[in-house]
Amino acid sequence: MPDHVEDITMCRDKAFIRTKETTQLSMDALDSIQIETTYDLTGTHIYSDKPITVIVGSRNVTNGDVIAHTVEQLVPSSHWGTEFVLKNLGTSGYGDIIKMVSSWPNTAVEMNGYKSFEMTTARITTVKRLDQGYWTYIKASNPIQVILTFLFVLRN
Repeated sequence: MPDHVEDITMCRDKAFIRTKETTQLSMDALDSIQIETTYDLTGTHIYSDKPITVIVGSRNVTNGDVIAHTVEQLVPSSHWGTEFVLKNLGTSGYGDIIKMVSSWPNTAVEMNGYKSFEMTTARITTVKRLDQGYWTYIKASNPIQVILTFLFVLRN
């Protein structure tokens, strides 16, 4: 887990595991484990000796009278890349959120419309906002994970 996470609760069937330590769990086909927390878990590493799917998100993100939910399916670190093109999807007027993580320290990143920067520490999240109607081209010196979080807006 990222260093800023105090501890975490994992739910499996009716069992709850509360820990910050590395935890090993065995799963059968079609099993699921739910991890729920108020912490941002970006940068968490999950290792598996068989293929798994990792779906992440948040619920009930509020801004005034707007309630939003996010959902993303993550790709394995073996499929991270060094070049990305992202476009705001225009699903809300609030802009989309770009989250970037590198497994390598000293990763240089260039983005159209943003000042170049370096991700000096591995597994630390860098966050940028992509305003409605805009796009960006990202080029990194090492493979990175890029998540474009767009909001599903539900009105009260």
